[in-house]
Amino acid sequence: MLHLSDAEKTALLSIVAVLIVTSPMDSALNVASYAENLTFVQGIISQDTTWTLSGSPYAITGNVTISNGTTLTIEPGVEIKFDGNFSLLINGSLYAVGTNDKWITFTSNNMIPRAGDWNTIKFATAENESFILGNCIVEYAENGVTIQNSGKAIIKNSSIINNYSSGIHVIGESNVIIKGNTIKLNNNGISSTGKVSSGIKVLNNIIDSNYNGIHLYASSVGISQIKNITISDNTFSSNENGIKFHVYPITSGWINNVTISRNTINFNKNGIYFYIWGGFGYFATNLIYDTLISENTVYSNEKYGIYLNCSGPWLGTIYRVSISDNKIMSNGIGVHLFANTHNQYIDFDVVISNNTVSANVDKGIYVFGGALREPEEGIRTNITHNSISYNAYGAFYEDDTDNIAHFNDIYNNTYGVYVSNGATVNATHNYWGDPTGPYHEILNTNGKGNSVNGDESDLVLKPFLTSAAVNRLPIAVLEVNETVVTTNQMITFDASKSTDDSRINGYFFDFGDGTNSSWITQPVTVHAYTSLGIYTGSLKVLDDLGLESNNTAFVTVKVQSTLVVFIATDSEAVQSGENLTVTVRVTVELNSVSNANVTLFSDKGGVFSPKTEKTNSTGYIVSMFTTPTVTENTVVTISAIATKTEYQNGQGQTEINVLPRDATIGINFTWVLAAIVLAIILIALIFTVKMRKTVTQREHND
Repeated sequence: MLHLSDAEKTALLSIVAVLIVTSPMDSALNVASYAENLTFVQGIISQDTTWTLSGSPYAITGNVTISNGTTLTIEPGVEIKFDGNFSLLINGSLYAVGTNDKWITFTSNNMIPRAGDWNTIKFATAENESFILGNCIVEYAENGVTIQNSGKAIIKNSSIINNYSSGIHVIGESNVIIKGNTIKLNNNGISSTGKVSSGIKVLNNIIDSNYNGIHLYASSVGISQIKNITISDNTFSSNENGIKFHVYPITSGWINNVTISRNTINFNKNGIYFYIWGGFGYFATNLIYDTLISENTVYSNEKYGIYLNCSGPWLGTIYRVSISDNKIMSNGIGVHLFANTHNQYIDFDVVISNNTVSANVDKGIYVFGGALREPEEGIRTNITHNSISYNAYGAFYEDDTDNIAHFNDIYNNTYGVYVSNGATVNATHNYWGDPTGPYHEILNTNGKGNSVNGDESDLVLKPFLTSAAVNRLPIAVLEVNETVVTTNQMITFDASKSTDDSRINGYFFDFGDGTNSSWITQPVTVHAYTSLGIYTGSLKVLDDLGLESNNTAFVTVKVQSTLVVFIATDSEAVQSGENLTVTVRVTVELNSVSNANVTLFSDKGGVFSPKTEKTNSTGYIVSMFTTPTVTENTVVTISAIATKTEYQNGQGQTEINVLPRDATIGINFTWVLAAIVLAIILIALIFTVKMRKTVTQREHND
């Protein structure tokens, strides 16, 4: 008899299934079910079908096509295994929605799965069809999901990982919502290709550890365009590029109608990266326009936080672009803008407003007009109401004219503003970190604020502001680890929850007992009170512009004596079930405390009467304790807890021995009886001896 292993049986069944389903007698749908609950599928599905949990797992042994007008429904918990480079092609509709405890899985059928083992789940159909994927795992594909139509597609609450090319790939114009997913360990988390990429909404996803988090690419011989894109409320981390848009046109390339908002973008090489280069026709024009980058936190990206580059052999223009209300911190360069042509119909191409641009290694904001063009053809920027601090260069302008920068706080940078290669900036009405204004080696030698270069023709500085324009005052928050303590007990005063729009440089703790910390740089300190009382501690904080909090935070600390509790019993040993008198005295510094609440406890049971009582005028209570029932000698701990409002709680305890009912209490009656008998014998002997002496004496006298 031939004996086959389980793996060999499965392989043999797979071959048989393929032979059956590829028979010329049946070229449509071919499904073969075998033992071990394995269902093999390939071919065309032309009527509404449900893949059930009872039929799972499903082995895909060839391409499976869902015909137009047909719906495939996949039940929660179903597992679909692709047995080669095959696809699930949705020309109709797909409804695959798992649950939190029963996910649907699309995966490889290989014993050791690898990215690229199977092809894709592809939605390519008419507008009236739909594609809904929820609570699914999609792994080890070439492209996990491919969208190639304008029908409604929703991919939500799923895990899309370890796919060779892209987790989700969109071809051309679409209508897709990608929401609430974890997308990681793919080459591209989300990608697109085509002449036009549009209609993509990416909402509330975690996208990390891919080469590109999002990579949208458009290229064609005509106009190449990326448009109508929304990317909001996501986290992009540990990717080469967090968000990358790349247009390579032959004629002209456009990026427009894009919103990127409320994302956290960190620890990538580049955070947000837009790049257009191309356009080889005469006076070809590339455009980035009608774009909003707002309320994002962009930090610790190695090279660029935000990078917009619109260029080519001919004209590149950026206009109607707003970069606002972002936190752009600790990147290589915070914001990089490059275009070589100004839009003559508007005043300013890019408005950078209400951002915090801080601690970027090189430039906080870099505006570059293109060295190959006349400077006046470059990008024109309006930088206003920003806090720009702790960068090597706060704002750096190169080859670019007619910029303005007003009502910013520019401080603690190596250079506040730097102009180069004919760039011009009107930088009046800014605060430079000190009322004396920026330091300029010729124009303002007494300035104690940030350094600047240039001269009055390329960098206009006066008038400057003598106080902060946008810096918000810090907010002091004070906490303590204990609010009721004894004398000389250390308390931790913690100001670490205090906040500022930039940073807090100083903390002043007043302990309320006539002492304080003075101004210190650490947010935590300790203090002990030496006298009883109620103390109000307070905190003020100082930000990096030297501005003090407009609030003072307070805490109240009560310093109280601790009640001392003494316990005495009328015996140290007692039998089970007998009564014992327990006396408790409560004192403070050897003085009796009246009206203290005393509660008695026993660790082995028993009954106190009363259990709770107030101390009398001499600080005493008396309670009767009925000892617990025991079967062997038992040590019982009696505890008393005393409380009174103006004191810290006190506790005392004592131990007694409780013996079984038939035991003796500290006396061995056998030895006692022996001693009595011995005493009687001894008395009898003494009496006998005396009697003999008396008789002998009488005989002698006679």
